[in-house]
Amino acid sequence: MRLICGVVQLDGTPADAITLARMIAALSSPGLEPRVRQRVEGPASLAVLDFSNAAISETFSATLPVGTDGTWLAADVRLDRHPRTLNEAPVFAAFEEWGLDLPDHLDGDFALAAWDPRQRRLRCARDIMGVRPLCYFYQPGKLFAFASLPRGLHASGVVAPRLDLVALARRY
Repeated sequence: MRLICGVVQLDGTPADAITLARMIAALSSPGLEPRVRQRVEGPASLAVLDFSNAAISETFSATLPVGTDGTWLAADVRLDRHPRTLNEAPVFAAFEEWGLDLPDHLDGDFALAAWDPRQRRLRCARDIMGVRPLCYFYQPGKLFAFASLPRGLHASGVVAPRLDLVALARRY
């Protein structure tokens, strides 16, 4: 299992590593120590928490990898034809081939965020059935934050945990 999170400052201010660290801590579970890959650079910060039992290669890096085009990718993707490892190469290859159309070509469960620092563009997507969760908060002109679980957003300090009484009234 993987969880993803991140914040992009839309106003150009530098990303805050402390905010990302709080999100990572909130998404971690007591007794479980995920392998974390993260990158904080310029206005963006992204992380992947991997709770799987996949073996860690000797070349494991805690830094989120960058594709050949400079894109960062934080993904929770079930790849049917690839072993469960920390190797994002198949996902990067698919992203470089299909770009924004990648979600249309993925068959399975996924949640992903791709940051292109050259175009200063964040792309987020999840599977159509919502099997892999992806929560987000958007403050126009200021920031975009996302996390696999709401507690990651709450820990970021950019969104307060509060009940939406109108939504509850509509539902119940």
